[in-house]
Amino acid sequence: MLDREAGWGLPRRMAGRWAGCDELVLSGVLKENGDELKFTQDYLFTSSSAAAAVISGTSMNGRISWKLADGTTLRDWEERELSGK
Repeated sequence: MLDREAGWGLPRRMAGRWAGCDELVLSGVLKENGDELKFTQDYLFTSSSAAAAVISGTSMNGRISWKLADGTTLRDWEERELSGK
């Protein structure tokens, strides 16, 4: 999870490439701060790929882009959890 209190910001030029970015700004989830956008609250994206697109500024497969601290991809974690192993 991103720590919005830590002052992490997303360059506006990157976020603008995602179609839902403007909606998040209008709803107040993202706030413009100079050349950056900052999360003002937690936000649950409809997919891991949508979340990755906002952070990276380009289309991404969230299931392989998001990783745990040990390097396990979201895809591998989900498959392991669903298999019960």
